[in-house]
Amino acid sequence: MAVERYMCPSCGTEVEVGSKCTGCPPEKKRRKLREKAAVARKKAWQQGQVYDGLGLPDDEFDYEGFVQREFGGKPHRQVGLKWYWWVTGAVLAGAMAVALFGGLW
Repeated sequence: MAVERYMCPSCGTEVEVGSKCTGCPPEKKRRKLREKAAVARKKAWQQGQVYDGLGLPDDEFDYEGFVQREFGGKPHRQVGLKWYWWVTGAVLAGAMAVALFGGLW
């Protein structure tokens, strides 16, 4: 009869079913490793003052200068509808009115 084996989920060692894993550290060491991992998994808002003072400039942001650098001073696109869309809308509205009210007269 073949001995069944499985891979330990903690360390990846192949272990016989029903026996303890020989590759895993003892319980005390395992507990310390879990505590270290918990400290490392802190959320961004739980981090200490390690990230304070990243050397970012404190001066005001120059928005106009930013736009000039990014977009090269080109004028922005004209907002609004062109005349032919107004004409198309009026023609469609007229066609719908005729279709709706044309049978009543």
